Amino acid sequence: MPTPIRASSSDMFGKLLIVDDDPVVLAALKRYFSCNWLVSTACDGQDAFEELLSDAPDAIISDLDMPRVDGLKLAHAKNRSDLKDIPFFLITGTPLDVAEFRSSGITKVVRKPFDVSRLCRDVREAVATLRLQAFCK
Repeated sequence: MPTPIRASSSDMFGKLLIVDDDPVVLAALKRYFSCNWLVSTACDGQDAFEELLSDAPDAIISDLDMPRVDGLKLAHAKNRSDLKDIPFFLITGTPLDVAEFRSSGITKVVRKPFDVSRLCRDVREAVATLRLQAFCK
């Protein structure tokens, strides 16, 4: 995994919630994104939803297959609240119908293996677009 250049606190892109039940993946993603984001983590969708309610992030990256509450159920729960506009990136190695997932409020389905630099760019662009839309209202 490439190591990005660390940004100063004023250059941070915002708050990012990363959700994965694999501690190795979670640690690697946190390490990568912490250079430019204020990162919080959760090991499943249930813990993530509690984090969402206490400190809403600017974007979410979540694995699909997790115990207790999976990524799809987390996306549905997010959509039933005032958090529905938060960009949501679902990571999966499972073949699936992408159209079905987009109707669940998922910004993008990211298939494993994935390019973390591209994921970072996609998350940053989604957050920037949302901020621009809010500014123009």
